[in-house]
Amino acid sequence: MKKLFYIIILLPFITNAQTTNGIVKSQNSNLPIEDANIYALRTQIGTLTNNNGEFSLNSKIKTNDTLQVSHIGFTTRRIAIKDLKKSNYLFCLKKILKP
Repeated sequence: MKKLFYIIILLPFITNAQTTNGIVKSQNSNLPIEDANIYALRTQIGTLTNNNGEFSLNSKIKTNDTLQVSHIGFTTRRIAIKDLKKSNYLFCLKKILKP
């Protein structure tokens, strides 16, 4: 009975550990980018950033997956999940300059 109690208490923390979060900003202005597309290439799961440039993917994303971040008017960027921590969970997209 005691083991069941611990499982029920710890289950939300275990399932929550699979969440991948981050922020998308403009490299030129350092402002957050709203409605940027975040897409996990291997698991084919995606989301959009909120008005603060923040996103959260809480699915079956594995450490060997790659995220693709894109928005109209900016260059598309890809980053491996395992490299997210090195970038402090921050994506900077470069604005495409018109000739």
